[in-house]
Amino acid sequence: MSLLSAARRVSDGVNRAAIVLCVACVLAMLAISFTGFLYTLFTGDALSWTYSLARLFLPWIGLVSTTIALRSGEHVAMTLLVRLLPASLVKLAAIATLLVMAGFALLMIWYGWSFF
Repeated sequence: MSLLSAARRVSDGVNRAAIVLCVACVLAMLAISFTGFLYTLFTGDALSWTYSLARLFLPWIGLVSTTIALRSGEHVAMTLLVRLLPASLVKLAAIATLLVMAGFALLMIWYGWSFF
């Protein structure tokens, strides 16, 4: 097994895990919201924690689903750019994008480590 095929298998596994995580976050957010709705419907009072807790899932859904869309090539701006540019510039843009994302990831680790 070559290194590239092993990396692709790992990438496929991580992508599947990200999809499962996104679906779980959406279902959890809906369950929490529905629980708050039912509690309000039956008792007339509102649970104070349901809205705040459900809202915490939104950033996770957004960030993790971005990686899924990037892997699938489903981003609208990327599709338009790929269709307009010649193949050599598409490859250069892909490399530049990966470098920018790697730099951003390193900055997030560097500055976010103390928060973690």
